[in-house]
Amino acid sequence: MSYLLFRSTSGPKQILAAMPIEIIYRVAPEDWAVSVKSNSEEIPVFSWRKTGWGSSPELGQAITIRDAFDAVKSPSDALSFLSHSGPFRYVRGSVSWTVFQGWQAFFRNQRIKGVRSTQTPQWVDGDELDHIVGNPKIKIDITLKAKVPLAKVWIECASVVEVIAASIFVEQLKGVKIRICPWCQRLFEPQTKRGTYCGHACAHSAGQKRRRSGT
Repeated sequence: MSYLLFRSTSGPKQILAAMPIEIIYRVAPEDWAVSVKSNSEEIPVFSWRKTGWGSSPELGQAITIRDAFDAVKSPSDALSFLSHSGPFRYVRGSVSWTVFQGWQAFFRNQRIKGVRSTQTPQWVDGDELDHIVGNPKIKIDITLKAKVPLAKVWIECASVVEVIAASIFVEQLKGVKIRICPWCQRLFEPQTKRGTYCGHACAHSAGQKRRRSGT
């Protein structure tokens, strides 16, 4: 969880405690239906539409959604993911498997290289652009009347793309460094500066391969 530190500029000088940034996904996935069909090039295209109203949103699911999205390996995986995650984009009603993979590559590059160092895809438009370029609309509710000032900081998201972008923004605000495991290709946060593999199993497998090849 990341934090912002604020100083009051009105009334008596006081420092507000560092505040956690919440990512609020105001979508209930069960209110959305997903379908798939192939285009003229035989590439799967996924579409989503709202079918229900009033279900309770699943809050605090940003990291779960981001990791599940990155783990998608096939069109069938994508269909399963989209069936449980709500609308993929707020400004569009469909996404092809090719563009879905493009989003995966883009977000992976953002986590490894940094938001500012990754070229924005040509298919990004609308309100989601602010989220993608690392400039999400951060909302703040501060109460100074209490003995101890109270505050809440959050980023509201209306689609899977916005949730993932916001989670990367918060991750990099914390200064988290992400690497890619050379064995399984999974993204991970190294626990030491020399951490090369995501875990013992991958390090062991890589070591066995080196021993067998004599390198």
